[in-house]
Amino acid sequence: MQNSKTPSLILIIILLFISCFFRISQNTKEEKSVQETKQEIVQEIETQESSPEVIQTVTTFIDWVKAGKEELSKHTIYPLGRTYPIPPIKNKMEFLKRYGEVFDATLLEIIINSNPATDWGKVGWRGIMLGNGDLWITENGSLIAVNYQSQIEIDMEKELILADKKRIHENLREFERPVGVLRTKNHTIRIDNLGDNKYRYASWKNNKSMNNKPDLILTDGICNVDGSMGNHFYSFENGDYLYQCFIWMNDDKNPATLMIYKDVTRDERGCVVDGIEILKENAKWQ
Repeated sequence: MQNSKTPSLILIIILLFISCFFRISQNTKEEKSVQETKQEIVQEIETQESSPEVIQTVTTFIDWVKAGKEELSKHTIYPLGRTYPIPPIKNKMEFLKRYGEVFDATLLEIIINSNPATDWGKVGWRGIMLGNGDLWITENGSLIAVNYQSQIEIDMEKELILADKKRIHENLREFERPVGVLRTKNHTIRIDNLGDNKYRYASWKNNKSMNNKPDLILTDGICNVDGSMGNHFYSFENGDYLYQCFIWMNDDKNPATLMIYKDVTRDERGCVVDGIEILKENAKWQ
């Protein structure tokens, strides 16, 4: 079941698990690329058959959708992320208010007319997805992600990006799409996708706004996928220094972390095996 506005599988992976990170550990030295994660998901989909339990879970979810937004709001895990810079849906009240932005007639038809046995599939620990990733639910049927974009959201995103480009410093106005902003006690850090999944890092001391010239700009960043629940990070090199922005999907108190290392050593595969920690700051992520 396809739709012209359905994102490709790689975009889905980036939206849900968007991540790329060099993980430093005494016991595990691992670097996973977005392409490797894509291949893993494809393999899991190809080898996974819908069990009676999955079919029952999906059938129950479809019934909640048929019942309307009030019922569905009770079975949604918040915050429900939207494509940045569209703000996430933080709670049930916002879900009821913004329901029509997310669930248009096309998406509702896709869900309601879907076949639980053939149109849905369990993808390991990641959950159960509809089609090519239009929508994801947990093993108990709770809504965790909607990657489909209605025309309302497509138009909203374009307007917000244009407004965003006018607010930031002129040196930063060329990008494909914004990724997000980290705010630590000392720094504001903006990450943008410049295209071809190459990322830019721009930072300011916290007494400055983003319409000021950045104190530091780094390009050619990469995004790596961590091994659980969508945690991810972005890595940028600056001479002997490595800057990493970690995004923790299930940590409401400290949803992001800025790490800076010096004199990093990597193994023959390019994975980080050693380095001097220069800075660690917890951050808010939006």
